[in-house]
Amino acid sequence: MRLKSFVSGVLMVTILSFGPNASAASEQSVYEGVAYSKVDLSEVGSLSKIALIQEKEKLSVSFELNGKEYDIDAVSFGKDENGRKYATTETADGVSFNLLESNGSVTGVISNTKISPINQTVEESFGFVISKSVSQAELEQTIQQAQIENSEILESSVQSIHTLPAKKSFSDSRLLASDLHVLASGTSIPFLLPSGMSEGWVFSTHTTQQYFRVSNLRYNIAYNWPSDGVSLWYDYMNSTQAYHSPAWPAAGQTSVSGQWDIDATKGKFVAQTSVTALVKNVPLGYTVYDTVDVGN
Repeated sequence: MRLKSFVSGVLMVTILSFGPNASAASEQSVYEGVAYSKVDLSEVGSLSKIALIQEKEKLSVSFELNGKEYDIDAVSFGKDENGRKYATTETADGVSFNLLESNGSVTGVISNTKISPINQTVEESFGFVISKSVSQAELEQTIQQAQIENSEILESSVQSIHTLPAKKSFSDSRLLASDLHVLASGTSIPFLLPSGMSEGWVFSTHTTQQYFRVSNLRYNIAYNWPSDGVSLWYDYMNSTQAYHSPAWPAAGQTSVSGQWDIDATKGKFVAQTSVTALVKNVPLGYTVYDTVDVGN
């Protein structure tokens, strides 16, 4: 009888000792998550060590992706029938995150305003989706479906990003001056949630050899997230920036004073907009781009 009581006591202590740890482990494994390219939706990897803390005006998300840990603290700036939008403050390195919580899932995209799109690595150009109610396999299938349905606009963004400034002669008088235009918008995306657009214009005048004077920069940004906007690059391949529109711009068309002398074999004018679509009731965020050479 004494032995039986002793064994029962040991078992009870053991159960009490492991109970809380088992519960904590279960809580950490509730979420499933997948990361993908924010430009072409190709899969980047699975998220692990996922944790979410949601308050009324704040959302904190942490996870590990390909051996690197991310801690994202975002503040709400809008809510509608599709969910609540959050954004982080841009760091000194130009990095920020856009997040949308919708239907119990969270999607996000990273943005970097200091690095030209062509130079952004996988770590600087990914999106992700996290869910409690949707399995890992279902998330992957949803991303693949969105990739197929949006192949045309995704390919257009990829081509815009990777089209290098032309190495050509600029002696032709027909190229002396032009008004250049860029427009990044997701209006043709199936199941698009309310999203913004970024549109810009610059006047480009040939001065000498391959150089053009860029002036009369204008933009119209119907913002969805603060990272949306237009940028002008002295050297697109080496991320040397001439101008970037501010976060939270005023509504309507805005004119920017100043002019920039840019080597047309290096310079680019770029528009980018973060968009979200609801696919199989799962929100997916990604980024649309449009670019033009300053010597076009």
